[in-house]
Amino acid sequence: MQISRLPLRENAAADVHRMVGTNGPQTADLAERIGPDLEGLAERLSIISRLYRDGRNAEIGRLAREVAGMSQSLGLLQISRVAAALDGLASGRDPAALGANVARLLRLGDDALHTLWALHDAHY
Repeated sequence: MQISRLPLRENAAADVHRMVGTNGPQTADLAERIGPDLEGLAERLSIISRLYRDGRNAEIGRLAREVAGMSQSLGLLQISRVAAALDGLASGRDPAALGANVARLLRLGDDALHTLWALHDAHY
């Protein structure tokens, strides 16, 4: 039997670049306008991670709904879709799917936040 490695290459860069646009000053203004929303998103992602580690899966659904709504309003559509899927999985009986989607949500969220702050820092 051969085991293949699947690289994790999905990222949120397309959503971030679409949200930010190409104008540098717009990026600086954007950071001021959405900074609190990004902090709220980061906080919720951190809580989801902790809840999953603690096995408190039933509580993940509510936060996943919040993340889906926040990321949708920010234009982070990939994150919104994954968070919505996670909401449905949180109350189910498929721990492998739940774990995979928690990991995917955290990867995308981390990538989006890092990309946004890197773009912001590049314009200062």
